[in-house]
Amino acid sequence: MGLYGTIVVEPTDPDYWPPVNREITLTLDDILLTDGTVAPFSRTQTTHTAMGRFGDVLLVNGDPNLLCPPAPARSTGSTW
Repeated sequence: MGLYGTIVVEPTDPDYWPPVNREITLTLDDILLTDGTVAPFSRTQTTHTAMGRFGDVLLVNGDPNLLCPPAPARSTGSTW
């Protein structure tokens, strides 16, 4: 149940943000688990899923333990 979308914000000024080595799009969600499985819901009775989900496990890109190690630095030819 649900529809996901990503909003990418790009400023009109290309120098608004400092340069980065990579960009990662993150999608946030939560899921309600009961005894280690997805909590049941009914298509014929009103439940909490009809009012929006409020789970006890946060998911980032579908993963409860997402790790995003830093990308290796690339030389830009300039020094700070």
